Amino acid sequence: MIYFCIVIIMISSGSIGYILAQKYNNRVVFYNNAVKFADFLKLNIFYMRENIGEIINKFVQDGDNKYLHKYLEVKKLLLENTISVDELNKLNMCSDLTSNETIEFVGFLNKLGKSNLESQVQIIDSYKVVFENRLSECKKAQSQKGKICFKVAVFVGAIISILII
Repeated sequence: MIYFCIVIIMISSGSIGYILAQKYNNRVVFYNNAVKFADFLKLNIFYMRENIGEIINKFVQDGDNKYLHKYLEVKKLLLENTISVDELNKLNMCSDLTSNETIEFVGFLNKLGKSNLESQVQIIDSYKVVFENRLSECKKAQSQKGKICFKVAVFVGAIISILII
C-alpha cells in the first residue's frame, strides 16, 4: 500500500512539473508561429498582393499546430474591426504570454491591412524582429526554467515519498 502511495505521489509531482514546464513550451510555439506568420504575411502581401483574410486562410492550411486554428478567429475579428486585448484573451490564443506581450501582438494584428504596401512591409519587418527577439528569450527561459520546474516537482515528490517511508 505504501509503495502504491509513493508511485502516485511521484506520478502526480512529475505531472505537475510537466504542466508547469508546458507554459514555457507554449510560449516558444506561439512565437515560432508569430515569426512564421510575419514571414508568410510579408511574402504574400509583397509578392502575391493578397488580402489579409486569404493570407490567414493559407497560413492555417499550411500549418500543423494548436495555435493555427486561432488565426481563423483572429481573421474574423480583423475583418470586422480592430482587435482588443480582451477579445484576444477570450480566444485563449496568448494565455501563456505576459500582458505586455499580448498587447504587443494585438498592436501587430491591428496594424495589418491599414496602410500602403511599403508601410505594411516595414511594419511586418519590425514586428518580425520583435517576435524573433521574444522567441530567443522564450527558448532561453524554456531551457532554464522549464527544465527546472519539472526537476523541482519531481524532487519535491521524491522528498515527500521519502518522508512517507
